[in-house]
Amino acid sequence: MRFSAKSSFRNGNTDSLLVEVTAENRSGQQRLLTGGSCGNPYDGLTVFVISVAQPKRVWSTTAWQAARRARRATKPTVASNVPVLEDVCADIAFATGIKPGGSTPAGVAIVPVRDILGDSLPAGRYRIEALVNGSAWKAGRIPAGAVELSASAR
Repeated sequence: MRFSAKSSFRNGNTDSLLVEVTAENRSGQQRLLTGGSCGNPYDGLTVFVISVAQPKRVWSTTAWQAARRARRATKPTVASNVPVLEDVCADIAFATGIKPGGSTPAGVAIVPVRDILGDSLPAGRYRIEALVNGSAWKAGRIPAGAVELSASAR
């Protein structure tokens, strides 16, 4: 299984970074792509943003997800006497068969640029990397290109 990734802006609008990962089956046999989830669309994919000017990680979805979960935890968990489940975890939330030579989407993340830049990162060119999270397959960090993130997109 080979993974590739690309980054762009959602619908050409520079206010949301879109990172997409594709899995390609280069073997001669059908392969099964599986992944888990904890009730969060970002659980399958971690996005890293790295400064091109000073090559070091400056932001990732890991801390951003933790902050979003903490905010959700403060919301009421019962509505009309019916429990509301915010985070539900499944070891295998999806399974997709990939024919020899075929490919399929393996993960997607959409992140508001204002959440990446916040109040401390300058506008500029940033390299994007994706890490596919899955119990059955590991791809390591996958280069997803570089994008120009600007303050006007905040």
